[in-house]
Amino acid sequence: MVTKVAVGHNAAITYSPEGVREMLQAATEEAVSREMAGDFEPFVMAKPYVVEFTLRASYPPEIPAAVDTIANYPLEKIGDRSYRMVTDDANQIGYLLDAIEEIVLP
Repeated sequence: MVTKVAVGHNAAITYSPEGVREMLQAATEEAVSREMAGDFEPFVMAKPYVVEFTLRASYPPEIPAAVDTIANYPLEKIGDRSYRMVTDDANQIGYLLDAIEEIVLP
């Protein structure tokens, strides 16, 4: 559902708050109705999960050095600022992202 369309860096076409509320209500009713009818299948990712990421080049060298010290995760360094983790535990991915966030966003 689109409630705002950007037409530039400082301008947008928007619906009124009342119109957005009506759109949200209608979309919610449709979604609940479709779920109750069994229209949705659970999204399941195949294991193992593979997460690869590269830290921005604009980060100072201290950031990748700190990420290199993260323990307790099967994190493999595959480049100067690139990493890979393979795991069967989706929670472990979230915990790794939390650990990286603590480094990147002090």
